[in-house]
Amino acid sequence: MSSAPSPAEPRPRTVILWVHPRSTSTMFECCMLNKQDEFRVLHEPMGDAFYFGPERVSNRYTPECCDKEYPQFKDSTFAKVWGNMVDATTEGPSRTFSKDMAQYIFNQARSTNVTSVPSLTSEGGDNDNSSLIPTALLTDPTVHHTFLIRHPSKAVPSYERLCYPGSETGFDYFDPEEAGYRELRMLFDVVRESNKRQGRPAPLLIESEELLKNPKDVMKLWCDDCGIDFDENMLTWNEGTREHFAKWPGFHTSAEQSKGVGQVSHRNVEPVKEENVEKVDQCIQQAMADYDYLRGFAKGPSV
Repeated sequence: MSSAPSPAEPRPRTVILWVHPRSTSTMFECCMLNKQDEFRVLHEPMGDAFYFGPERVSNRYTPECCDKEYPQFKDSTFAKVWGNMVDATTEGPSRTFSKDMAQYIFNQARSTNVTSVPSLTSEGGDNDNSSLIPTALLTDPTVHHTFLIRHPSKAVPSYERLCYPGSETGFDYFDPEEAGYRELRMLFDVVRESNKRQGRPAPLLIESEELLKNPKDVMKLWCDDCGIDFDENMLTWNEGTREHFAKWPGFHTSAEQSKGVGQVSHRNVEPVKEENVEKVDQCIQQAMADYDYLRGFAKGPSV
């Protein structure tokens, strides 16, 4: 059963694909870059507030580093970034697509119970869900939530390979807390419960392997759910570096070297670094319960 809008309902103004790191989501985003006549396409905007802004939650960057290296995000509060994502008055295409990490709207400093940030609390009222986004904003009827997952045995090692001293990504250590499955499950349940109260089915969730095996069928399923006219031209593109992904160098090389969904040029894959083998194995095992739970909601031709 799809949560797609009925013919009598307006097409959702903002469509969000929530993901975890290394879920092949940038490849998915490339499909939407072929729809820029209809959509503004935003690349992980909540990361601006999560990593760099005055309300930052992540400990990945020090305040000094944020001030010196990322001054362009000094005013990126959660309210400002979220507001831009759902703003109906923005010039350009009438709709917005955003690919974002679920962990960017959760508190990862688990020593505290912070579930709100000042800028959003003042706009959306008290928060009564586990994310940093007040329920009134998160469940706005003009915002349509969808989800993408990939098996931890593929996603976690892929992430580790990008996190080492001197990495082009700037992530100079591997942190298992950034795997993202826990937060994706938590967010999925928040949206699912909201949909249930409104008499709607669970949000659409697709699995990366299913997308790679059946790109046409899965993308059509997703487009139908989001009120988007599917076009097979969405599935292919020209390879090459895109300014669209410049904010996160090194993370999107595979997508930039591809020519379409699942069309990634073959290359040697580095093994997990010896000092991280145990941490990666533990991270995979810890992520499996959340992955299996989410996989139980997956939709697709073979699911």
